[in-house]
Parts: sequence; C-alpha cells; structure tokens
Amino acid sequence: MLLSWRIHYLKTEITITTENGEQEILVSSDLLVFIDETGEEKFSDNNNPLFGLGGCAVMEPMYSQEIRLPWNRLKEKHFDIEKALHAADLYQPSVEQVRSLASFFKEGSFLRFASIVTEKAELPPLFNPFQIVAYSVCKRIVDLVNINDLRPSRFVFLFEHSDRGNKLARRYFDTISFKYESGIPVPFKAGFVKKANREPGVEIADFIIHTAGAQSRVGLSTYRKDFRATFVDIDRSLMSFFLIDQTVKYTPAENS
Repeated sequence: MLLSWRIHYLKTEITITTENGEQEILVSSDLLVFIDETGEEKFSDNNNPLFGLGGCAVMEPMYSQEIRLPWNRLKEKHFDIEKALHAADLYQPSVEQVRSLASFFKEGSFLRFASIVTEKAELPPLFNPFQIVAYSVCKRIVDLVNINDLRPSRFVFLFEHSDRGNKLARRYFDTISFKYESGIPVPFKAGFVKKANREPGVEIADFIIHTAGAQSRVGLSTYRKDFRATFVDIDRSLMSFFLIDQTVKYTPAENS
C-alpha cells in the first residue's frame, strides 16, 4: 500500500511520517527519488499534448548536502524561502534568478531523469501513456543507479501530491518491482508530498520535469538554455532523458 508522508528533519536524520502518525527514520542505504509530472496522460491539453514524469534522486546521506541546503540557500538569496517555488510561476524571472537556477542544476551532483511521451507516439495495445511513462522512468532510475554503481537497499519514491496523480501512481507503480542482476529484490516504498510543504526535492523535481516538457514540445534539434543546464552541460552519468515521439526514442547524447 502506498502511504502519504511529510519529511521532517531531526539533527542529521530524515524521518517520514505517515497520515496515521507512524514514523520511520530513513537509513543511509535508502535511495530517495522525487517525482513530478507534466502534461496530462489523455493528451487533452491542446497547448501541451504530452505526458511525462521526471525528477531527481540521491542517496539518503547526501540529501541535505546536495539538495536541501543548496536549494534553500538559492531560494533565500534569489526568491522567497517562505513560499513554494514552482517553475510554471516564473513568468518573468530576473537575469540573476535565471543564472542562479542554471548554476544550481549545472553544478549539482544529484541524479536527474525524465521520460516524456507525446500524442504522436504509437503505443502498444492495452497500454496507456501513464503506464508507459511509469515503466520508462523506472528504467531511467535503474540505469542511473547502475552507471553510478549505487547499491541501495530500498527505493523510496516521493511523488508530488495530486488527487488524480496519486491514484494513477498507486495503480501503476505498485506493479513495478526492482531486482539486482543476481535476482535479489530491492524493496520499494512510496508516498506523496504536498508542494505546499516546500520540500526541496519536490520543488527540484518540478523544475526538472517542467524543463523536460518544455524541451519536448519544441523537439530536440536545438536545446533550450534550461534544458542544457539540467541535462546537457553536465556529467552524463548524472542524467537520463527519454522522449517517445512517433515511436522514435531520443536522448540528448544523440543530438549534441
């Protein structure tokens, strides 16, 4: 069963709290995976006829150092740390805000990933876009774990909360299992975090999938500046991006 929780901090420990009030301290071998979405799985938005999932991941001991503290410093200096930061709300960001965000994503050593499917894609029978993207984004995460020689004892997925998305995540991610090459299963736990909680991992996932969706709408012949900072002008072992468009699959490495 998928649970909902908020993240709290007690000294150097990260504690998850369920809606029932149960608490669990995460361990150093947990891989934290933050996921957000873009578009709509029925392609009902004519201005954005695609659907995607993406976000960031980091081992538990590095979460504060690589994500929480740097992101909060960025917000405190260039935005409002008391408010949730949404990529879609930055209509006219200042030059300094744009530069600070680009530097954050270029210099960050956390993993980032995204999978996008457009309305033009020919999907297998009996599969819907959310299901395809869910499987694809898990493949992205597993690839990054293998490339970086990580050995998590558990995957802890934290989805951005939404009434519609929660139901779909429960339906499709609950059917996915993770195993090492030896066949040993890797436990999987998941929950939902409200964006209003201002959790840095959730906000960063929002920026990553927003960038991936914006790039996918215009194709990959040329790269947007935010996409370059997030997926291209970085160590390739930190990123995995997948676009399914007319059954053709792309990665930035093929177009750089």
